[in-house]
Amino acid sequence: MSAVHQQLEIMRTLCVITFLALVQFKVFAVAKGKKASLANKTVVARIKMSYDSNYSSNFANKTNQQNITAYLIKLVKKAEEHFNKESIMIMFNVTSVEEKNNYFVFYENGSVNGMKTLENMQTIARSEGASNKTIYCHCSGNTFYAAYPSKVEMHRLSDMATNSTFCHAPSALLFVNYPGHGNYRSLAKALGTTMGARNNFYFTPQDKAAMNKTLTSCPKENKRRRKADQGGGRRRKEAVN
Repeated sequence: MSAVHQQLEIMRTLCVITFLALVQFKVFAVAKGKKASLANKTVVARIKMSYDSNYSSNFANKTNQQNITAYLIKLVKKAEEHFNKESIMIMFNVTSVEEKNNYFVFYENGSVNGMKTLENMQTIARSEGASNKTIYCHCSGNTFYAAYPSKVEMHRLSDMATNSTFCHAPSALLFVNYPGHGNYRSLAKALGTTMGARNNFYFTPQDKAAMNKTLTSCPKENKRRRKADQGGGRRRKEAVN
């Protein structure tokens, strides 16, 4: 091969390397820009997680005394990842996890009235000064029911929530979870309901449009408040560990 041909091959190789480097840089820059754009649009929801004494007892018996706080925080994290994968850019910041036995309202037959319980949770949330971005989540050890005007019978449910209340009022939800199994579906469905979804785990285009409309209408997060909340989250994790 002549010297001229060798030089041409070298130049061709250098051009290919340069082109591939430029393509890789462009892909990286676009991905980085998209990630930054999504991060800037993320809304922070404050989660006040609770459970009742029945759930606490079942949890202790079925999980060999696992840490209930760490377990419930992990469920919330799984739900957050599910929302983000579906392009619903929200962050769930767990501000507390505690036992609560004063939420339930009962029917005359002794079963839990889900609708009235949610109303009671909202009343308590307002009395505690909860913001419109706060969601009171209760992991129930009791079966709960709801009666609808269109049907006579009551329905036994695995989750229920205040509909489309997020960013407009303190929200509330109930969900059933089998201790230790890590199934977050009922929690994710209920969280979606507070933002306007139709109680689905796999979000439809209509669900996504409704939730993104809700999140877009939320006022911007105060940076000082966000840092304070995140600091609280770090302290809770240290306590759990």
